Amino acid sequence: ESQAVVTSISLGFNIGTWIIDGNTIWITDYEQPIIHRFDAISGREVTSFTLDVEPTGLQGVALGAGSLWVALRDLPEGVARVDPATGEVLQRYPAFASHVVASDEVVWAAGFDSGEVHRIDPRSDEVTATAELTAPLSNLALVDDGVWATNPQHGEVYRLDDRARVVDTYPVPGAWYLAAGDGRMWAAGEEERTVDGIDLLTGEQVTFDIPRSVNDVAEGAGLLALAMPRQMEDVLVGLTGEILRIG
Repeated sequence: ESQAVVTSISLGFNIGTWIIDGNTIWITDYEQPIIHRFDAISGREVTSFTLDVEPTGLQGVALGAGSLWVALRDLPEGVARVDPATGEVLQRYPAFASHVVASDEVVWAAGFDSGEVHRIDPRSDEVTATAELTAPLSNLALVDDGVWATNPQHGEVYRLDDRARVVDTYPVPGAWYLAAGDGRMWAAGEEERTVDGIDLLTGEQVTFDIPRSVNDVAEGAGLLALAMPRQMEDVLVGLTGEILRIG
C-alpha cells in the first residue's frame, strides 16, 4: 500500500455531499437539483440526472433499498427517493432535510435548521417516526439499532433508538462530524482539536487530543481517518528570518 493519491476529480460545481458505492461515486450539486455519477477508478463522469423537482440545490445523499435518497434544500417535501438507473423521482417525503443515511431496512433524514430527525420505512414509503431535537443538526451516522446526530452549537451528540427516541446525550465540544466503526462512535468538532470515541455497548467516552482542527472523520479497516485542513503552520514551514503577522 503506497498511500499515494490514485486520481483526483475536478468539478465545475459546488458539492452538496458525496458517497462511494463500489467503483461509483455519487455527488450532489449544492446549487442545482443535479446528481452526478462518477467512475471512482478513472475519475470520469459517467452520467448526471436533473431531478424533476422545484428549483433548489441538493445536500445529503445515501444509497439503500435499491434507491438513492436525496436531501432537497429548503423544501417541505425535502427527501426524494430516486431511481439510480434513470434519475426518476419515485417518491417525496414531508421532511425538511439536509442529511440522509440509509440501509436496505431504514432511512433517516435530518434538517440542519429544523432540528428534526425523521425515520422513513423504504418498504411502506412512509415517515414512521420523528424526533424533535435542538437545532442545528450537522451530521447523522447510522448504526444497527438506530441513528446518531450531532449539534455543534450546543456541543452535543444524540443517540436515538429505532423509534427515534433519544436514549443518550453525550457532551462533545463543537461536535460536527461523526463516523461509526470498530465498536465506537467517533465525533469531532472543527476547531477543538480533539476527537471523542463513544463505546456503542457501554457508552464509555474517551477524548483524544489531536494536533489540528478537523474537517471530517471516517473509519475503515480498524483505522480512524481525520481530514485536517491546511493551516498557517504548513505555509510557514521552511521560512527563515523575521515573519510579519497581521491580525
